[in-house]
Amino acid sequence: MPLSLRCRSVPPCDHADPVSSLAVVTAVDIVFRRYGDDDKLAVETFRCTTPGERWTKPPQRVIRCAPQEIRDGADARLVVAEEQAGRIVGVVVFGPNEHRWYIHAIGVVRDRRRQGIGERLKITALAEIAAVAGGRQNVFSEVHKNNLAMLGLNDKLNVLRAPDPENRAHFISAIAVTPAGP
Repeated sequence: MPLSLRCRSVPPCDHADPVSSLAVVTAVDIVFRRYGDDDKLAVETFRCTTPGERWTKPPQRVIRCAPQEIRDGADARLVVAEEQAGRIVGVVVFGPNEHRWYIHAIGVVRDRRRQGIGERLKITALAEIAAVAGGRQNVFSEVHKNNLAMLGLNDKLNVLRAPDPENRAHFISAIAVTPAGP
């Protein structure tokens, strides 16, 4: 059965460089910024799994492998959420794959969940895609059926979802993003 999703739109990104213009502070001590080479060790050892929830392991694996993928030439992009003390508490990995954009993984450390960090990471990735991709873009992601936090966030953002025809434990999610006008 083919997957069919009509993507909903999110409001246009209202600035040319969403990450560098983020004077975004979700909690008083969190700054969102692009991944840099100095973040390699922190990202490669990033922990966002939850004991007893095996479905949390694949996103952590994607996040941890992203620095090597970038070194190997992949067009992956990362945004990190960093505490003022320097600890990375959240990561989003996204990028184009063939002719589509994907959010590959979002992770937040357990002690900083339910503080809006994952939401800000996802919105930042969507805004970045809108700014760099040019024109309307459909952005896809895969969400495990037990990931209630992300399913709830996707509902809040009006992201469409359909069962993954190849993996019944997952949904394929889609949303359209549009860059801001001049």
